Amino acid sequence: MSKFFIALILFLGLASRFIWINQAPHSINGDQLHYILSSKSFVLTGKDLSQSVSLPEIFMFKYPPNEIIQAELPYALDIFTVGWLPFSMAANALPNAFLSLLTIVIVYLITRKILNEQIAIIAGFMTTINPWFIAIGRTSYEMIPAPFFYLLAFYILLITKGWKILFAIPVLLLAFYSYIATKLIFLPLVFLFCLYCYFGVNKRKFAKQYIVLILILVAFIGFFVLQLKSLQSASRASEIITPFSPFIQEQVDSARKVSIATPFTSLFENKLTVFSKTLFDNTLKTLGYDYLFLKGDYFFTLGQHGLFYAIDFIFVFLGMFWVLAKNKKLFIFLISLAFVSIFPHIFHITAVKNGNFSPHTTMLIPFLIIFISAGIWQSIEFVKKGRKVIGATIIIIYLFLFGNFLNIYFYQLPLQHNFFNFPSRVLSSYASKASTEGQHVLIYTHDPQGKFQEHLFYSNTYNKENINKVTEALNTHKYVINNVAFLACNRDVTKAQINTTVITHVDCEMNISGDRNNISQLSDNGTVYSIINDRICNKSTLKSYAWGIKMNDFDVEKMPLQKFCQTFITAN
Repeated sequence: MSKFFIALILFLGLASRFIWINQAPHSINGDQLHYILSSKSFVLTGKDLSQSVSLPEIFMFKYPPNEIIQAELPYALDIFTVGWLPFSMAANALPNAFLSLLTIVIVYLITRKILNEQIAIIAGFMTTINPWFIAIGRTSYEMIPAPFFYLLAFYILLITKGWKILFAIPVLLLAFYSYIATKLIFLPLVFLFCLYCYFGVNKRKFAKQYIVLILILVAFIGFFVLQLKSLQSASRASEIITPFSPFIQEQVDSARKVSIATPFTSLFENKLTVFSKTLFDNTLKTLGYDYLFLKGDYFFTLGQHGLFYAIDFIFVFLGMFWVLAKNKKLFIFLISLAFVSIFPHIFHITAVKNGNFSPHTTMLIPFLIIFISAGIWQSIEFVKKGRKVIGATIIIIYLFLFGNFLNIYFYQLPLQHNFFNFPSRVLSSYASKASTEGQHVLIYTHDPQGKFQEHLFYSNTYNKENINKVTEALNTHKYVINNVAFLACNRDVTKAQINTTVITHVDCEMNISGDRNNISQLSDNGTVYSIINDRICNKSTLKSYAWGIKMNDFDVEKMPLQKFCQTFITAN
């Protein structure tokens, strides 16, 4: 039976992470684009996109100027795919897809070591079908490498003795380099890992080795802090909430202004009390049922599915009670890990201003999965007769929930408003096709640099032949490539030249005379870009709104011109 489950786990893991990997998600944005272009630049030029720093310098905590600090490892991971291969959505996602798959193995191995084989198989299955690991594992965001390397380091600590314990150090460094948010909990996680292995696994042996490991990592953190202090760019420390944060002071001042002055006002309304209430409120929201098990947040599935399944809520508590009864030390350890894992969010200003932000809680997922798996196993073992029926019923329920999530992810989200930024991909493809047809294209937008960089990726035009052109465009802020120019909104433009196609973002509110077609949101057909003097799609019969879209249609760049026009360009 265990062989059947392992085969099922491998099949579902591969299918959920690699099927349609070039189509879903259908576009990229934000940090992903930043890493992708810089990784390509490291291969082509030896330096980042701004030609300021090399990859080794980034690992020494020297970052591209005029940019917020990002994690370091994703640059290197992307080199293996988009660095050497042509740009594509698949190449963008492959490193994380593999790490997400390997995370299943690591969760299984850890659970087998700290609990038993049966719970480990369940944990592998639950990691395989977990919505968070599937969805984020199909992107190049930093939230997959971080848990993988932390968990791998923990497993190394679980199985090593003597000076071999230090083998965990390079893996822990990779974990530190993986994600900017989890840097905050690096040392707490290391302390917890070492404490459990020292007391719970090795029975108070190898104290010297654990101390040396911790001291080496503390020295490394000290070097990181010193490097941050020498940076001219923002260190992002202001994003962390402390009792002395300006935000806390503002809350104190606001509360006192609307209070009748009494001797007790300063006792109940001060930095410490407001800070404590803020953390308590953030914690409750982060651990809320609606967020974790039902709706998620806007970043994750646009609030249409939880980071877990609704039924997991029952099993997570059953698992906690069972682990507490069987092994109090392990319970305290896992609960401590889960609690520390939410620190990057509850201490972040985003939690107060924008609510839940699932990337900050990425380390929480695997530890709750272990509890959930223990709860499922205990539910099956509790029944003396009919265990196979109970087990089969639970599997069927989870497979149904898993199928429902895949339906939402593959067939609903791609058509939803702002699921990544698909209109920009259509814009880039249109501009590339128009340029190939000999047309000059002017694109007006509030973010010409961002759209220019997106175009470099989608059109795969950042290569050896035009390195100098791209560098010049970025340095001079004249974003032109292959007859395509990206410009800031300009309401003085009144008429397009007959041999020039003008495209304007709706937010520019530019009223230019001439026939026009549109690039629209797939969700409601709302116009995002207007195309004036369309010369490549005007001969096709266009729809009034996009409909009948299939998954393969999201491989936009490979579509024949006529099909592209009839699928994604709409008549005014």
